[in-house]
Amino acid sequence: AKLKVADVTCVKRDKIMTDKDEVFYVEVVDVNSVMGNAVEMHTTKEIYDGFEEGRDAYVVWWDYANSSIGADACEIMLKNII
Repeated sequence: AKLKVADVTCVKRDKIMTDKDEVFYVEVVDVNSVMGNAVEMHTTKEIYDGFEEGRDAYVVWWDYANSSIGADACEIMLKNII
């Protein structure tokens, strides 16, 4: 497996209200076509809100042979604003 990093931008955000909690999802697409497709993933409120504020992010994932990107193999992190 190879560890890869992609700069991403958000194309869709969803907040789902359950009877116990709020659940946040984002769909991101990479800026430089490293991933090759959009990825939808469960995320934290901080990252969900960060995209609303116009921040950019990275997605880091393990690229396993003969498999697609899955939520279990990747993590999203906001870029710092300097």
